[in-house]
Amino acid sequence: MQGRERQQAELGDLPSYEGGLFQLHGGAAPTVADFSTFSPFATPADVANAAARPAQISGMLNPVAGALTNLITGRNQYGSPSTSPLKDAASSLVAATPEAQVLTAYLNRHKDQSRRMFPADQRWWGMRGAILRTLLGPGMPRRFNPTAAHSAAARERAGR
Repeated sequence: MQGRERQQAELGDLPSYEGGLFQLHGGAAPTVADFSTFSPFATPADVANAAARPAQISGMLNPVAGALTNLITGRNQYGSPSTSPLKDAASSLVAATPEAQVLTAYLNRHKDQSRRMFPADQRWWGMRGAILRTLLGPGMPRRFNPTAAHSAAARERAGR
């Protein structure tokens, strides 16, 4: 419980899918990391959380099963109703791949980053963070936008 209280004090409200974040360095745009994917003990907690948020279960499945679940249920990868089920299913199928993340970072390098929870690092044509996360793993430290995280948490609580 102390970990959650400290996380709340340092980072504020977070959406459920960012429950493993912890602060490495403070400030207006703190640096955070998430090593929960390296721990076998995170899985039981994730399964317990899934019962509380059944619309987001597809995000816990492998990409093919997740995409199929999203297509059948008409929801996107975040559990919200989809306006384009085929596009959202295709996105959830490939979005998690390192290649897609590097390409997305490159294509979005000149876009406004103010509403992103993890703003892109503009070094290496906007791909620095995606490449380092591909090479070093999901625990790679990155900048964090608390305002965007609080907004995502509020949307999640409202069921959007």
